[in-house]
Amino acid sequence: PPALTAPLLYVFLAFLILGSFACIHALAEAVKNKEYKYIVQMVVIEIFVMVFEVMFLYRELVDAITPWIAQQTSEQFKPGIIFTLGLATFAWVGIRGMTWFHAAARSASRASAGSLVEGPVGSFQEGDRVAARQSL
Repeated sequence: PPALTAPLLYVFLAFLILGSFACIHALAEAVKNKEYKYIVQMVVIEIFVMVFEVMFLYRELVDAITPWIAQQTSEQFKPGIIFTLGLATFAWVGIRGMTWFHAAARSASRASAGSLVEGPVGSFQEGDRVAARQSL
C-alpha cells in the first residue's frame, strides 16, 4: 500500500492544517468578544495540538538534523531528548508564529485588497475604495 500512503498523509496533514486555522479563528473571535471561557478552551486545544505535532512531526525533523549538529560540534555536543523536544517546540512556535502572522495580516489587509479589486471587499465601502485608489 505505499501508493496509498502519500494521499492518506496528505489528507491527514490537510485536516491538521484546517483544524489549526479553525482554532486560530475561534481564538481570535473569542478574544475579540472577550469570551474568557472560549479563550481558555482554545489555548488548551492549541497546547494539545502543539504536544501532538512536536512529538510526532517536528521531533522527526530535529532527529534528522541531530547528526549534523553533532558533526558541527566535533562530536562534543550530544543532544538528548530534552534538547530534541525543546528544538522541536521552537520549530513549532516559529512555523506556527509565521502561520498566525499570515492569518492576521490577511484579515487585516482588507483595506489594501479593496484597492486591487473592482468591487467592495467585506465591509469595505464604496467611498473607501475610491479613496484607496486615489492614494495609489
